[in-house]
Amino acid sequence: MDSMTTTTAQFNKKGSKKGFTLVEVIITMGLLTMIIAVGLSAITFISQSSTALTNYTIMSTNGRQALEILARDLRMGYDINAASGTALDFQIYGKAGTNDKIVYQYDETADVLYRTINGGTKETIMDDLTSFSFNYYNLRRLPTTAKISIKEVQIEGVLRRKSLRISNSNHIISARFMMRNRAVSN
Repeated sequence: MDSMTTTTAQFNKKGSKKGFTLVEVIITMGLLTMIIAVGLSAITFISQSSTALTNYTIMSTNGRQALEILARDLRMGYDINAASGTALDFQIYGKAGTNDKIVYQYDETADVLYRTINGGTKETIMDDLTSFSFNYYNLRRLPTTAKISIKEVQIEGVLRRKSLRISNSNHIISARFMMRNRAVSN
């Protein structure tokens, strides 16, 4: 005869409980929500910081390049045809003994500083300008508006760059560029 063994499972009330209680699930979900919120805010902050850094880098590079072009032109300048707060028209000694007419013009509707040579095409020197002005000084380094006494030129402006929803601005004040070849009175 085969002996058959029968086992009876006895269940313990305390041991039969498998899973989490509602309170444990709610606490866990709350903690996970807070961790996700902190992570997303960190990612947002890093993204905005990166965008702002990119904006400042672009503005700085564009401003530096524009100042180099302006400085080169002004150092070669020998005569001023017209000068105002937003425009400067002057003559420079060009290549191979030529004389060139250079015009810098700020267009506040387009927020752009243009440069033209001998009435040719407008070249954008700086963009994203919310304000811009030329400042003029005489030989004694005093401010002047008289075309005949201008010896130094300085520019001042505010660049504003917007990327996504982030807007950054950069205020520029150049050094005073001397028109070395210009003979002036005073």
